[in-house]
Amino acid sequence: MKIAFWSNAKGKCGTTSNMAGISGMLALEGKAKMVLLENHQSYRCVENSLVPAGRMAEMIKEPAHLYGLSGMEYLLKKLHCGLIDEHTLEGVSRKLFGEQLRYIPHSQISGKDLFEYELYQSVDELLAWMDEQEEIYLIDTEYGGNLSSKYILEHADLVVVNLCQSGAVLNHFFEQYHSMIDKSVFLLGNYHPNSRYSQKNILRRYQIDKNRLAVIPYNMEYHDALEDGTVLHFLERNMYCSKRNDNYGFMRDMKKAVDMIWGRIMECKGAQEENGRNDSQSDRERQACHAEMSLSE
Repeated sequence: MKIAFWSNAKGKCGTTSNMAGISGMLALEGKAKMVLLENHQSYRCVENSLVPAGRMAEMIKEPAHLYGLSGMEYLLKKLHCGLIDEHTLEGVSRKLFGEQLRYIPHSQISGKDLFEYELYQSVDELLAWMDEQEEIYLIDTEYGGNLSSKYILEHADLVVVNLCQSGAVLNHFFEQYHSMIDKSVFLLGNYHPNSRYSQKNILRRYQIDKNRLAVIPYNMEYHDALEDGTVLHFLERNMYCSKRNDNYGFMRDMKKAVDMIWGRIMECKGAQEENGRNDSQSDRERQACHAEMSLSE
C-alpha cells in the first residue's frame, strides 16, 4: 500500500514532521510494518527526526554493489536492470524500529536534479514493486516542480494532505486540488486552537467530513525531539501520560490523527481485497465459459 504525505505549501504545514510522528505512533502501536522514503533529496529528511545523530553514524548500511550506490538510488538501478528479488527491501533500507519501521535513505552520490529525473523514469516500476510488498509505504512527496510528485499523488492509495491555519493555503488547496479530496485525509500541522481558522471553522467552511480532518498541535518538546532525532523516544515516553502532563493534549490529538489515518488504511485494504475477490471470480467465470465453449465444439 502506498500513502503519500504531501502539502500544497512548502515548509509551512509540517509534512515531514507529521509523517515522522504518525509513522512513529503506528510503529509503537504495532499496527503494521512500514517503510519511509522521500521522492526528493533534502538536508532535512524524516530519518533525522527519528534517529539521533550519534546512532545514525553507527547504523550499518547494507553493501551495494551496483554502480557504488545505496538506498533509493540503488533501488532504482535494481528496478531498471530487473534485479529485484525477495531481499531487495532489506538491502536498500535501514531499520529504525525493528521490523516495524524501515527507512530507505539516499546515497547522496547523484545530484538532486539527476535523482529526480531517474526516479521519474522508474516511478511506475517503483510503485508496482511497492504494491507487491506486504509493508505499507509512506512517501514524503515534494510540492512544486518535482517530476514524480504528480504521478505518485495520482497512484497513491491514500493521500495525507498537510495543511495549516492560513486562509491562502486552505483556499489554494480546495480551489486547485479538488480532484484529490475523495482519496485524501487532512492534517492541520502546528495547530493553534485560538486561531480563527480553527478545526471547527475549517470543517464548516470547506465542507469536510469531520472523520477526515485531524490536528497536530504545536508542542515545544515535540519540536525539540524533531531536531534531536528523538521522536520515537518522546512518543514512547508520553504514550500513556496522565492528563496532568503538559504533553497530554498533544498526545491525545496525535492518537486521534493516527486512528483517522489507520481507519482509512483499513478501508483501502478492504476495497483492495474486495477487488481482488471480484477479479478472481471474473477469471473463474471466464475459464468456465471457455471450457463450455471447448466442450460444445
